[in-house]
Amino acid sequence: MKSAYLALGYTCNHKCLTCPLTTFDRMHRDFTYEDMIQSIGNSNLKPHDHVTISGGEPTLNQSFFSLLEYLNHLGVHITILSNATQFADTSMVERLKTVIDVSRCNIVTAIHSADREIHDRLTDSADSFDETLSGVKKLVTAGIPLCIKNIINGINYEKLDKFAEFIIDSFPPLVEVQFCVMDYSGRAAKNLDLLAVDFRDIGVHLEKALDVFETKECERMRKISIIESPLCMVDPYYWKYFERTSNRLGLYVAPNSETKNNASYDVENLCNTSYSECEKCRAKEICPGVWNSSYQVLGKHSLRPFL
Repeated sequence: MKSAYLALGYTCNHKCLTCPLTTFDRMHRDFTYEDMIQSIGNSNLKPHDHVTISGGEPTLNQSFFSLLEYLNHLGVHITILSNATQFADTSMVERLKTVIDVSRCNIVTAIHSADREIHDRLTDSADSFDETLSGVKKLVTAGIPLCIKNIINGINYEKLDKFAEFIIDSFPPLVEVQFCVMDYSGRAAKNLDLLAVDFRDIGVHLEKALDVFETKECERMRKISIIESPLCMVDPYYWKYFERTSNRLGLYVAPNSETKNNASYDVENLCNTSYSECEKCRAKEICPGVWNSSYQVLGKHSLRPFL
């Protein structure tokens, strides 16, 4: 199965401190529908391939629904990375349902904290917590498969257990939960004093959050996953939650690409286990890995090989 990543443009209605995009990235124009079709043209996408739609905020792109309709016709599975604020408008949700097959589509939305002030601080956008929550709840009501993502950082990591309680109280078990650590690139690199936190410190609080899910939802079967994060941040008991993503993307399309038609093929994932500390770790083959930027910021001592 081929994996593809399509960034429709870098226009966004949030100004997240955690954003991996640079100012230079955001200077590029958004793609048109014709741009995207041309970029996808040589990729030979087939049914059951997986395509991630991203941005910026992809729902702000005028070609968003047209592209979804095209991809749905190809029979691929579609993941949409969105802050969900546009879906607070019921008509947006209704239109979404007309252009996708819900059995082959899901939306991943970041909610940074159960604390409204922390979420809005991390998005640097007033009222973003309430707007995202409104959109998410309408998507859930409409039966759109949804995953809520928490990007763990120095501002929110100490309240992960409260985040777990918030998820349990607010969303049915069909809503998945995903945790990941930071990619300290782009705007995030300018906010290291606020965002940087050692994997060991994260692990203590992540384990507490997972314990909350296990204690309060032991029979509810909510899917919980941890991606793009090293196994060594937690006790091996919790490794069952970790998932490896693909080491390579078959197709990568983004406005800041300098390649023909803005498309790159067979692109390496920059979250990996290609570090000297990982070489001696017995769990290397099952570990999701570490972002290159995280390794550079936190240093080699942040990794604890399983010997």
